[in-house]
Amino acid sequence: MSVTLRSYNDITGETLHTNSLMRAFPVIKDNLTNESCMNIFRSLLVDEIDPVYFLSHEVDYSEWWDTISYKYYQTAQLWWLTPEINKIENPFEAPEEGTIIKVLLKDYIYNYLSEYVKLGVV
Repeated sequence: MSVTLRSYNDITGETLHTNSLMRAFPVIKDNLTNESCMNIFRSLLVDEIDPVYFLSHEVDYSEWWDTISYKYYQTAQLWWLTPEINKIENPFEAPEEGTIIKVLLKDYIYNYLSEYVKLGVV
């Protein structure tokens, strides 16, 4: 596959805000299909995002990613976000009890998802 890295501005014509979490994802264009996407499961660079966007959470013995998502975002549909932020290799396994993980603060979810939608990937 032949791919080219592109910017958010190249696709949407808009510039990301300085505090945008979307800056952590490179946009990849497939030169064969001419489609663009973000591979969130390989490219999120949380270390480059200001830590004020996160809180720490100690995993309880009975918690799964969907229950953590529901606890902080009142929906289980964002289950994938916390394992991605924490660089979990297999998000289909239960998180280990006692592990301290980063959770994106709810106040930043809307901005993150709305920018993601502008790219046409969700």
